[in-house]
Amino acid sequence: MVNSEDIKLIPEALSNLKPNAKWVAKDAEIQWLDEKIPKPTDDEIKAEINRLKIVKEKEEQRQEAKAKKDKALQANTYALSDGSVYQVRPQDLPNFQLAIAQGKDTDWILADNTVRTTTIDELKEILENGIKQAKAIYQEYIDTLKSIEK
Repeated sequence: MVNSEDIKLIPEALSNLKPNAKWVAKDAEIQWLDEKIPKPTDDEIKAEINRLKIVKEKEEQRQEAKAKKDKALQANTYALSDGSVYQVRPQDLPNFQLAIAQGKDTDWILADNTVRTTTIDELKEILENGIKQAKAIYQEYIDTLKSIEK
């Protein structure tokens, strides 16, 4: 009826097709125990298995896209013209906002763990560009999710 890769989906397929039915499945063999609920046809079972495979594949693609987005956000940096590289990950944004709100230059730990005195204008530039980069990362994620659903 189905190939060995699909055998593990038989119980889920049968449960979806006939949720209250009584049956036993051993490998690809189905023993139908329910006398009130008719057994689904082989074609119905195959169609449900194919639908489940598509659902599972799409979920794997969504999880891969999410992991890629999360990795990109965690690697988000911005370099000033002097080459100083700042991390602008989601967890860093409140630190920028707080430092800007304080209204004075501040010592900042850079991506390479060195310290640089950073002006308010530089902090604003870094924050603005970090947000732009994050928006681009999210847009790529959204586009990927939309393409998966097609």
